[in-house]
Amino acid sequence: MKVGFDITPHYANRMTGAGRVVAGYARALSRVPDGPELVLIGFKENFVGLDDLPPQRVERRLLKREQLLGPAAEEVGRWRGVRRFGARDRIDLYHANLELTLPGHGIPVVYHLYDLARLDPQVRHSNRSLRARIRTRLRYGLAERSDLIVTISQASRDDIARRLQIDPTRIRVIHPGVEERFFEIPRKRQALVLRRYGLSAGYVLFVGQLGRQKNESVLLEAWERTSSRFPDTKLVFAGDSSNALPGFGLRAARLDTEILGRVADEDLPSLIAGAGVLVLISTNEGFGLPVAEALAAGTPVIVGNRGALPEVAGDAGLIVDSDDVQGLSNALTELLTGPECAARLSELALRRGREFRWERAAAQMIELYRELLQSKAKTR
Repeated sequence: MKVGFDITPHYANRMTGAGRVVAGYARALSRVPDGPELVLIGFKENFVGLDDLPPQRVERRLLKREQLLGPAAEEVGRWRGVRRFGARDRIDLYHANLELTLPGHGIPVVYHLYDLARLDPQVRHSNRSLRARIRTRLRYGLAERSDLIVTISQASRDDIARRLQIDPTRIRVIHPGVEERFFEIPRKRQALVLRRYGLSAGYVLFVGQLGRQKNESVLLEAWERTSSRFPDTKLVFAGDSSNALPGFGLRAARLDTEILGRVADEDLPSLIAGAGVLVLISTNEGFGLPVAEALAAGTPVIVGNRGALPEVAGDAGLIVDSDDVQGLSNALTELLTGPECAARLSELALRRGREFRWERAAAQMIELYRELLQSKAKTR
């Protein structure tokens, strides 16, 4: 089986959750014994950081932007390249990630649609460019034309079926995995990373891109009510803050929080393992990869009750109303003052984290590929 695999969401120099999932699948699929041959399709910068893939199982095909087409340069370049490579390399199936491009030539398509984040009012407000509008229209407008949609949580499946009016039987759920480096973090490495960022273990940690329905204002307000009881505990934000809500920087500075900005990807496991608790209370989350990574590292989590966050945390985290400032403050106080609570959640986290393995996700994805190809063969 030869699979054309779209890697265009992967940028090693500005890694996002989507990019991490794409890289995770590329690595896991390429290492399954008797698994598919992969034809990775992407722009030059998408291949950076993927040099560890086995060359005997992986081919690389380079897309070129159509520069004269302005805001549509990337989309048109992807469309032309995918159609050309699909035919030339005789791929059996095309796996599109985030942006759907139809390869034509009768090639079946699995569309990996993570969530409907671009329909969220906050996301629409933060990026009104023509290119963003084109990508949103393509991402969701063409979903119905794929053969199968695979998504990352039951919450996303329900949302996609309802809002895009797609038959739920055409949407499958496969939870992504967590990289092995989050399960075993060397103590010396962790100490070195924390020292470099000027942190002492036990801080409250947020990981993610601010301003994209992450609800950071509620977290700040909850910490304002809580922090006086824990003068030695810091609130730390790790991730791109360029789209943070107005006034975020001033409020964060008043509370003496640490805003790290983008952190090196290799530092993330140590930063998560060094936290006393990871907090993610987004108003909409298709999965919440930092939560799964924290569980793998044995770090207690507090999550909001929206989207897939309760699904990912399971019984291993404290769940609060995403907009309840006092509820979040109470949960932080309970965890930070109760070593028994923290120890219990850490043990539950390790158990829950073991369910998010890339080997498992890759096996499920290959089974889905085979199912689609078999169903297509029957209709010919």
